[in-house]
Amino acid sequence: SSPDPQVLAALAKAELLEGRPRTASAAALRALARKPRGGALASARAVLQQLEKEAAAEQKALKKGLSAGADGSWADAFLAYRSRYALLPSSESLLE
Repeated sequence: SSPDPQVLAALAKAELLEGRPRTASAAALRALARKPRGGALASARAVLQQLEKEAAAEQKALKKGLSAGADGSWADAFLAYRSRYALLPSSESLLE
């Protein structure tokens, strides 16, 4: 993986378009950690914003299922969510 924030932001966008949210979030977060400017900054932020939007819809359903589902019916949905969105800041509380 490149240390160049522009390359990382481009990778994040490409991975998002290909439907690979975990790789997209990893690349976007790494790009932001490298203190990008201009287009790279905007692109990395846009990818994370889109991923957070996608994750938010699933978080609501998961939280409801976790609180009501003593039978474990929520487990498959939780594992699928975790595999896609575990790296997002909004996922921390759900994954604790």
